Amino acid sequence: MAVRPAAGLHGELVPGGTRDQGGRSRTRRLDRRLATRDGDTLLDLAGNDYLGLTDHAEVILGATTAARAYGGGAGASRLISGILPVHDQLKDALAELLGASSALVFSTGYHANLGAVTALGGADILIVSDAHIHASLNDAARLSGAQVAVAGHSDATEVERMLGARSQPRAMIVVESIYSVLGDAAPLKLDEIARRPRTGAHRKPWAVPGQRRHPR
Repeated sequence: MAVRPAAGLHGELVPGGTRDQGGRSRTRRLDRRLATRDGDTLLDLAGNDYLGLTDHAEVILGATTAARAYGGGAGASRLISGILPVHDQLKDALAELLGASSALVFSTGYHANLGAVTALGGADILIVSDAHIHASLNDAARLSGAQVAVAGHSDATEVERMLGARSQPRAMIVVESIYSVLGDAAPLKLDEIARRPRTGAHRKPWAVPGQRRHPR
């Protein structure tokens, strides 16, 4: 979570909206802003800037440099002509970091979850998902065409039971590494369960973990 010098945890409602040329308000709404109090520190539990990179000098420099070089946007979707050199540079850098032959970059975390789960899913798969996974993962599971079973939050025993009772030849466990609402981590036992060979008619692992080569 980002820790920001700010003014406490109380909010302030201020008038918002657009104004015409005469300064008259055309639409009325209220914007919620954090009010400032000197000397206080704010722990931001509502944003997604977990590492505090929004205000990092190198991030700001990279953004301004890219804007000067390429303008304010790609000008089109990636499907048509919206691929810029910086996109390829990012993919190459990520592939090198992970020791992979290539990498795929999505524009949002929602699209990344949607793409990964739907690509791995299918009618012959059982998806066992944690009750607290993000809405994007729930959407992805439904769109994947797989049967979905929801286990209690971080309940490894229930996950193991659901996998053992399934009829599908393959299965996928869908959890989050760190749950954004509660801040807790998925139990490491789930990795052991996913790798364990199944007894019975289908003697395949319950889930096939992705292979990753770490850089030396």
